[in-house]
Amino acid sequence: TLHHTDGHEGKTKMKKDFWDDILGDKGVYSSVNDLHLWYKALNSECLLKKESIQLAFAPQSFEKKGYRNYGLGFRMWLKDDQQTPKYIYHNG
Repeated sequence: TLHHTDGHEGKTKMKKDFWDDILGDKGVYSSVNDLHLWYKALNSECLLKKESIQLAFAPQSFEKKGYRNYGLGFRMWLKDDQQTPKYIYHNG
């Protein structure tokens, strides 16, 4: 039996479209264990140097003022100073 998950935005189920095949941030299939291994590797300098991670986790997009920003491949919600990430995520 093939098991699959459906995408959701909040409580709304998202319909599959052309961009949902395995070709980028919307088409990465993973497990909780895989994500945990990725997180550990990302934070252990196994994949990137500490300086590269700091750059990736720093706000890089300032077209619009606000709490939401984008680093180098990572979304972030900023603290009140709108310079420091409160948390880093990606919903892709």
